[in-house]
Amino acid sequence: MMNEFSSYRIIDLLDSGASFFVNGEIKNFSSTYKSASGTMPAQKNDDVESFLKKKAESFSRQNLSMTHLVLSSVNQELLGYFSLTIKPISIPAKFVEMSNSTKRKWAKFASYDKDRNVYVASSYLIAQLGKNYSKQIRHPIRGGELLDVCMAKVKECQDIVGGGIVFLECEKDARLMDFYQKNGFVEYNVRNNLVQMVQRI
Repeated sequence: MMNEFSSYRIIDLLDSGASFFVNGEIKNFSSTYKSASGTMPAQKNDDVESFLKKKAESFSRQNLSMTHLVLSSVNQELLGYFSLTIKPISIPAKFVEMSNSTKRKWAKFASYDKDRNVYVASSYLIAQLGKNYSKQIRHPIRGGELLDVCMAKVKECQDIVGGGIVFLECEKDARLMDFYQKNGFVEYNVRNNLVQMVQRI
């Protein structure tokens, strides 16, 4: 059966009659990933899990970032979530100016800051992207599907206010970086041991 799902703002769900159910789903959310082969030790993303359980609601109510829960259309189980906000991005000039075509592509939405030798632009930030690996999930979502739902929401924002850049930060993990690269993101910088990746939309 094809998996079907929809995204909802966390604050809308918590302010609805479904709040008890939603809080239970959030409580049971697990970021502990186990490889299909079982050859790799289980990995837990504490930041992704802690943000959803402790900060997502308050950040959304303060409009610091807006968290969206992705629920299964089959049984409403929580499959994953993502958080979006707007934040300035500083892209090193060497990245933008690696070729004339690259410069035309990025400079359209960014202005050059000669003092710092970077291009600066207002951008959409995928602040969090988390898949639910709980054993209770009967119809899990694929990582690519979760990112597609997130990017669809980014493009809804683009349709309303414009803009053309989306970025994120991830751990320097080969599996994660390969995932984002396959989905159109490119690395442009490393900051505080986090890889910064960007995409023109």
